[in-house]
Amino acid sequence: MIGYFALRKQFTVVSDKLRVTTLIFSSAIVFILTFTLAAIIAVINLYLVQLVKRLYEPFTQSEAIVFGITDVILFFLVLCVMGWVVVRKTAKAFFNK
Repeated sequence: MIGYFALRKQFTVVSDKLRVTTLIFSSAIVFILTFTLAAIIAVINLYLVQLVKRLYEPFTQSEAIVFGITDVILFFLVLCVMGWVVVRKTAKAFFNK
């Protein structure tokens, strides 16, 4: 779904043939880049969560729940934005002429 919204205005010219090899190669590059960046962001997120836990040791249960929900929402938003940017930049690099 992210790919559709990121690329819906990117392909304005219709060609008579589909460039399958370019499509497959760009999809593979997008997957590898997105997976690598998601792993890096996950490691940074885990480090920051551990840092916050050490700095603010006496968490109450309600504070821990709010912190966890906020962390998951922010992590999801960062991954969505990162995926959006990677898909747009890769499609522009492979299909822009």
